[in-house]
Amino acid sequence: MMSPMRRRVMVEKCICHDVPFTRIVEWAQGRDTPTEAQVREAFGCGSSCGMCRNYIRRVLETGLTSIELMVPDHEEKTP
Repeated sequence: MMSPMRRRVMVEKCICHDVPFTRIVEWAQGRDTPTEAQVREAFGCGSSCGMCRNYIRRVLETGLTSIELMVPDHEEKTP
């Protein structure tokens, strides 16, 4: 559960290639079922550090362009 004092961190682009998720959604609208591999080929996203791969999947599945930071459970808990 998120603490009321904790700010939500939103991810809105692939940092390595400086590609906003809005651009990916616009590009995806002209395709039947775009894949993460097609996004990687078109924009380079997911081909460098790879941190955006889960976000790209979520963008393609939902059309969202601002996604809350995905933090593994073991990092989210505080002592």
